Amino acid sequence: MTNFSSSVKPDAAHRRFSIPVRVRSGVTEFPCLNVVGMRSAEPSAVNSALDAPHGTAGSGAAAGGSWTFLSNHAHVLLCLADDPHQTLSKIAARVGITSRAVQLIVSDLILGGYLTRTKVGRRNHYQINPDGHLRHPLEAHHRVADLISALGPTARS
Repeated sequence: MTNFSSSVKPDAAHRRFSIPVRVRSGVTEFPCLNVVGMRSAEPSAVNSALDAPHGTAGSGAAAGGSWTFLSNHAHVLLCLADDPHQTLSKIAARVGITSRAVQLIVSDLILGGYLTRTKVGRRNHYQINPDGHLRHPLEAHHRVADLISALGPTARS
């Protein structure tokens, strides 16, 4: 059996890695770009990123673990509840994700009926639908307003 973690081959000139993947007929290699956005071309850095739990590599997670009780969708919604006029880049900085990720989350929330967006000059104003129900079956009996009132205003950074 091949030890996959020890057979990652860096190509430092192009910042690419060949990662062995098991296929029915054996093992083949697929090139991929700089795994998890790491700056190091060292195989040991790639191995630690590949062995890390999902979403934890270099995330600067809170002490005591790498997970949170709320999703990024909930974080973005709470930021917009706190200030419906703030920019997506400001929300991204507060949540700790990219502006593009915030943009996708806002699109999800608009398509789901949780947000409406109106243009005010050159900026956007977001209004939360407080009557929208949470999506998971365990929380579906709660409304968005319940979530916002339970967690209160977010801390500004």
